Amino acid sequence: MLVEKKNISNNFLESIISFNKKPIFGKSQFEIITAGIEVFNHVPGICCAALFLLEEKDFNFFYKTSTAPLKEKEIERIFGELLNEGGITQVLNTGEITKWQLACEDYEYSQQLIIPLIRQSGIIGLILLLLEKQISEQLILDLCGVHSNYFASLLNNFDLAEEVENLNEITEQKIAFKTKDVVQSTRELKAILDSVQAGIIIVDKKTDQITDLNLAAAKLLGNSKEQIIGTPRINHFFFTEKRTPPNEILIDQEGLLKKSNGKLIPIIKTIADITLGIHEYFIESFMDISERKYMEEALQVAHY
Repeated sequence: MLVEKKNISNNFLESIISFNKKPIFGKSQFEIITAGIEVFNHVPGICCAALFLLEEKDFNFFYKTSTAPLKEKEIERIFGELLNEGGITQVLNTGEITKWQLACEDYEYSQQLIIPLIRQSGIIGLILLLLEKQISEQLILDLCGVHSNYFASLLNNFDLAEEVENLNEITEQKIAFKTKDVVQSTRELKAILDSVQAGIIIVDKKTDQITDLNLAAAKLLGNSKEQIIGTPRINHFFFTEKRTPPNEILIDQEGLLKKSNGKLIPIIKTIADITLGIHEYFIESFMDISERKYMEEALQVAHY
């Protein structure tokens, strides 16, 4: 069950990372919104995700889109009931992700998750997740927060770009805001990576050296992050490497991890490409499967 929960969290995390590394230059607002909303479809127990944007003129929210367009009317009714019951007001007052359960039992959803999209000027919209089961894992809520912050910054930057295009001006303020948002998103993503229980390393494609890792990876390797960063990946991992096309994810590859004390332990890992600035990296997540291997061997012995 623990491994299953990790896999669920990893799937959501991988979808966030994939969205973050996609180029947005030249993309339309519709394309950005569609891709950003789709990431929430990896939340465990999700039925659908919807976006409501704030109209600044009258301070009312309007339905923009969802991952279930055929349920638009039902989603709008649920949003109206959340407004009447105080769920929307609570989010506006606190600026925090809010879990809600409607008093009305006419709907199949056991929980609603209301996620604010916040920028420096305030809340610019809300993400509404309709769930078939309640979320109890804090990590999922944290990941929702990280993605919503980055998603909000993209929407905000897109609006800024439209204004600049209309006025035919490119200002230093726009560049400063964009840089600040990227730095903030990177800092938040690193904090989330350190909270994930699976080991995660980032490897420079050219040098095959580890450039960063989370706390779980350092613990599995048996050394500090400072002592591991800069070392060749081959010093720590033994795999029969498989070549994958660019931008494709290699999943469930088994191999061995060498701890700092020389002990070898079996692991399973996932590899994906990621581009940060002008540099290309591998991002690899892995977990210890010693217990699973022990059980497999015990079953074989019992069988024969």
